[in-house]
Amino acid sequence: MPITVNEAGVTKTGLGQRQDMQEITIRTTEGVECTWFCKQGTPVPTPGEVLPGNVEDSQYGKKYKAPRTGNSGGNSGGGFKNDPEREKKIVRQHSQEMAIRYVAAADIMLNGIGNLAPIIDWFEKDAFGVSGEPTQAPPTTLDDVVTTTLPQDSIPF
Repeated sequence: MPITVNEAGVTKTGLGQRQDMQEITIRTTEGVECTWFCKQGTPVPTPGEVLPGNVEDSQYGKKYKAPRTGNSGGNSGGGFKNDPEREKKIVRQHSQEMAIRYVAAADIMLNGIGNLAPIIDWFEKDAFGVSGEPTQAPPTTLDDVVTTTLPQDSIPF
């Protein structure tokens, strides 16, 4: 149900997940006070202006919900695009996580849980290497981890 504005003003600004946001407090001609969380720079409604949308109760009080436009939310094309380099790094992190899980499971089955720290350390060091390519071949045994990536005085066992 559309609302008619009696008063409105920006009450808060800040950074949202993807862009700067603002909170506008609106008092309707019916005396209902609500807040509207919208993009920073959205024009503040003027007295007498009729806004489409409706006022809904939330755990934080009454909120004005503007009607959604064609490309808001969902995956309808356009909108936010990931940076290809960032995406490569995320895939790399996931690959490392899966490698750690694989090696950990195999090592735990063979040797118990105590030998996991050096393997975790190797992958942590590798994460800060060159993106997209491993800095060296991954260790295939715990002995490889100990002899190729850790100084002998830092071996935890």
